[in-house]
Amino acid sequence: MNWFLKMRQVDDASVLDLFSGLSARVPMRRLAVLSRPEENPTHGTIEGTGDGSAYHPHNRFTEHSQSGSPPASRGRIFRSGEGARPIVTTSDPVARSGGQCELCTSQDELSLYKVPKSPNDLEINICEKCLRQVDKKESLEPDHWKCLSETMWSEYPAVQVTAWRVLQRLRSNSWAAENLEILYLDDTLLEWAKATGDQDSDGTVELHKDSNGNVLEDGDTIVLTKSLDVKGSTLNAKMGTAVRNIRLVPNNTEQIEGRIDGQLIVILTKYVKKQS
Repeated sequence: MNWFLKMRQVDDASVLDLFSGLSARVPMRRLAVLSRPEENPTHGTIEGTGDGSAYHPHNRFTEHSQSGSPPASRGRIFRSGEGARPIVTTSDPVARSGGQCELCTSQDELSLYKVPKSPNDLEINICEKCLRQVDKKESLEPDHWKCLSETMWSEYPAVQVTAWRVLQRLRSNSWAAENLEILYLDDTLLEWAKATGDQDSDGTVELHKDSNGNVLEDGDTIVLTKSLDVKGSTLNAKMGTAVRNIRLVPNNTEQIEGRIDGQLIVILTKYVKKQS
């Protein structure tokens, strides 16, 4: 029976490989637990990137405990086996995060973020700053995201996938490219991660902006800077008209939606000014 030690990260250390009661030391630099979105927290696969020879087993692991196991500080014990069931990660992100952002470890303004294209609507607990940048409401700040060098090793798939997507958007930075080289996702997770197309993006965030360059958001109030005739209607929207509670048109940063005299119309952002 093969036994492997599960650890989050190891620097200049080694992993104890227990095989039939015989110990051998395997040099390691990184070790992370990677699991599938549908997987159970007690099962997973592990990935190691070694110096010289990589430790890269591609089997399933079932958690096991017994007397004489290594101390808890060294990690949990997993065993390989054919009977390992699919993993289901349904743990509560608020509880598991310990009151910290799962991406940058900040404790400020935390909220749940549903990871796009998730097969099981998985969520992560993140701070407002990370949320706005991950959700492409603000441009990415490269220095802020250097935190991913640590948090990308999370054992939770939703965190792994989100980290991979952000790193892809920042891959022009050498540190991000290096992290991508060592962050392994299995085929299922990689397919999910690629579903948003971030690997094809140059990282630029296109935002809705008014005629003065101010960023517009859902719910803002704007003022028309030009009188506009509404096509297919007798409505004439006069310059200076205030439009409240606007909605941004997805995938078109030049358009917003708003109601004038009870009629929902599309307005070009170059003809509006954000009301402070």
